[in-house]
Amino acid sequence: MLQIKVGKAPINDIVINDTFVSREHLEIFIDSDKNVFITDLDSANGTYVNGIRIKNSVKLETFDILLIGNTLIEWPQFLIDGYNVDKVYETLKDPPLLAKDPQEIENNKLKPVYKYSLISILILIVLFLVMSFVDENHYDINNVIGNTYETIKSNSPIGLNKQKKQRTTVTYDFSCLSNTGDIGSNDAIYNFGELTRDVQSSFFDEINISVKDEQAAGDNLYDDFKEQYNFINQGSDHENLNSILNDLVSRLANPRGFNYKIHFIDDPMLNAMTAGGHIFFFKGMYDFCNTNSEIAAIISHEIAHNELGHLTLGIKKQSAANDWGIFGEIVLGIEKAVTQSFNQKQESEADLFGMDLVYPTSFKSCHAITLWKRMGQNENEFDVVDNFFRSHPYSKNRSKCIKNHLSSNYNKNCN
Repeated sequence: MLQIKVGKAPINDIVINDTFVSREHLEIFIDSDKNVFITDLDSANGTYVNGIRIKNSVKLETFDILLIGNTLIEWPQFLIDGYNVDKVYETLKDPPLLAKDPQEIENNKLKPVYKYSLISILILIVLFLVMSFVDENHYDINNVIGNTYETIKSNSPIGLNKQKKQRTTVTYDFSCLSNTGDIGSNDAIYNFGELTRDVQSSFFDEINISVKDEQAAGDNLYDDFKEQYNFINQGSDHENLNSILNDLVSRLANPRGFNYKIHFIDDPMLNAMTAGGHIFFFKGMYDFCNTNSEIAAIISHEIAHNELGHLTLGIKKQSAANDWGIFGEIVLGIEKAVTQSFNQKQESEADLFGMDLVYPTSFKSCHAITLWKRMGQNENEFDVVDNFFRSHPYSKNRSKCIKNHLSSNYNKNCN
């Protein structure tokens, strides 16, 4: 028999770096006959089996899909490898942020047959569901075709130069995200992601989401996080984060109107995220950064998600799912699982928009390249199958895109 606890806190057997996963989210029990039972541990966002949120303990069958937050749990691997959790578990998020030590990254390779099957099944389901809702009147497929800041962190005042705004006459090139040997997987992910967003945006066109609505969604997430985490509301590091945020926000050329707030969370997780102008910066990420310029690269990235409207479509889909009841929740659960790789281009776009905010400041924009190179040191080498399950591009590609962006748009060459 075996009991496996899954959640965000380090005390769990399986630690998942996913914003929507609770500290102690799920328990997996495997009996002597290799039957697998799961129990949700009163998590905030629930545990889903085949898109349906469970209330009681549930026995898993061979082809059941287990989803918590935005992370698929490949539970059959626990059986295949004789319960050796350390060797078989790999979340479908960025591996270096989640593995307990670097060696696990090499040990945690999942069998590709299972992944390929899951990809094929889910993509077919999502395509069928999406296209069944879209008629030719809604969508025509033919239309788719600063740099002198100190190198150590400090709480010294940051001089604001509000006359210098972000440059808007820039171009974004995403060809840098391609990898040697990717056999066109990146192009497929990015192009199909754009197509899917266009289809969904057309379908949900009648649902109007304002900045106020996005801020309300951010307020709700803030309330949820207040129950899960301890917030650091004073001290030099807290003041430092707010100073950096204020500097970056002042550079927006055409702000949408968010009231930005940054929250410093006392948790070792290597993470930062945003919703509705709220930016949640985890202490693990703060400690990982070597300079204020690296911190600025992350905060500017989160600002970009709000300003570019990357979160709007997700709020629309959640609103529609609520209206459709259980069917809507099933569709949304499956859609989240199969389309998370479609967000990779948006993540890179947020990186580049963020550099446009950083450039007119005193922060060193080249430090963003250093940051992502360091992030990528413990990542797996490129793998076509894994690429379909990543919500973020490979870190080394993110650093390459930022380097190209600074060179082509600002004539700035970083080592």
